[in-house]
Amino acid sequence: MFDLLNGTNTHMWLPKEEYKDKLKNLGEGVQYESSWTSIIKESTKRVFTLSSHSPSDFDYIDAGCGKGKVLLVWRKLLKNYTPHILGIEYSEELHKICLDNINNTSGAEVNVLLEDVTNVTLNTKASNLCLYLYNPFSEKILSNFLDSVVHSYSDIYIIYNNPENAHCLFSKGFEMIYQKKGWHANSTYSIFHIKK
Repeated sequence: MFDLLNGTNTHMWLPKEEYKDKLKNLGEGVQYESSWTSIIKESTKRVFTLSSHSPSDFDYIDAGCGKGKVLLVWRKLLKNYTPHILGIEYSEELHKICLDNINNTSGAEVNVLLEDVTNVTLNTKASNLCLYLYNPFSEKILSNFLDSVVHSYSDIYIIYNNPENAHCLFSKGFEMIYQKKGWHANSTYSIFHIKK
């Protein structure tokens, strides 16, 4: 329904075997599936409820953003604020689709990096972070990425959809402050928090 209403291409999943890219960490990633619009909105609003910050006080990052569904929902949800919205995607094919989707919609400014998260240097705009993960990569990659993120922000909220590697966040000192279990992996998410 989201794609029909917005003239975008986010829903069709893409198995890793069909990626045209020869990516260094392809074996550490998972296949692309989009998050549900309702879960993106609900979980993001939950972060606002749980934090003491204004929505304008966050950087918003979707690591492993795929075709950009989370970014597109955020840009509409946050249109009355001045957010820094960033997507990170390592597949050139998915990155191109993501950019096409962004160009076909309107709202807050969105930037998308074509980069492996293990090589990303974050250009932070705010001291607080709202990070979205739909279980995009292995524990090894997640651990390395979190190490770089934790040093860049003072207050971090992670929305972890389908949190298969939640133990990795606990090992980094994050606390689970909210959990919702649903009938489908896409309707199950946890919110983690750490403040330095």
